[in-house]
Amino acid sequence: RKMPAAHLGSASSGEKLLREVNGYLEAVQEIYERVIHAQKPIYYSAAPQFHGESDLADSIEPPSSNLVRFLDQRAPRLAEQLARSVPRLGVRAFEHFLEKIVPSAEWLALMNDRPAVARNVLDIFEHSPYLSDELIRTPDLIEDVASLGAQPQPGSFSEITLLLGDSSDLRRFFRREMFRIQIGSLCLSAPIFDTLARTSELADAAILAAYRMAVEQVLAVHPPANILYPARNQMMVVSLGRLGMREFDLSSDADLIFIMPDEDQSEHVFWTRVANRLIDI
Repeated sequence: RKMPAAHLGSASSGEKLLREVNGYLEAVQEIYERVIHAQKPIYYSAAPQFHGESDLADSIEPPSSNLVRFLDQRAPRLAEQLARSVPRLGVRAFEHFLEKIVPSAEWLALMNDRPAVARNVLDIFEHSPYLSDELIRTPDLIEDVASLGAQPQPGSFSEITLLLGDSSDLRRFFRREMFRIQIGSLCLSAPIFDTLARTSELADAAILAAYRMAVEQVLAVHPPANILYPARNQMMVVSLGRLGMREFDLSSDADLIFIMPDEDQSEHVFWTRVANRLIDI
């Protein structure tokens, strides 16, 4: 809402202030739109709108005849289940995934012998392009789909990350654990705030592991100015945004602020390097 010029002093200063205020409002509106759109995770896709049975039938692309013949011979129960529930949106991606698991008799048996596993995989390919891509890229994730509903492994995410060697290990760990959390949300209909709490805990653990790695790496190359300075975890890392609200999701950024205590300001250059390296990791 524009402010009356009478309350702004002179006409020139009032016009300047109005321009600045309106500029801020436009910037806030742009941020607001991005945040609102970010509430819907990027890996969900809305089902197309159908207006009749003919439209629905035309939209379902059947699996290729070669795939049908192969499944009839090697995985007949899977072929029967697929005939009843073809992934309407992801049939071609699902075929690509099957090509990846065919060389493994164990993975194909999981799909053929355990209807719940096949049903969950089909559910993923029907509703989540992102998780489908993860399965195609890393087919052994089918074992995580097979273990859905099992008791979680003992130990927190933070305890597990202590065993990771470098940023590549951390990246693989984060992607796999995020996949496990999201398929639980999708296939088991886990409560949304339970899912957000777990993804927030995972992000916290990843940042903590990156912090530890950053300190070790900077110490090895650019040690503190004072050789007697015991660099441990003096720099504080504060999370804002979705992570700060414990609502970190797959499409969220980790908005962080780094804070130095006054008594450690003499090593500001060292901790700045640590913060930069943490961001890189």
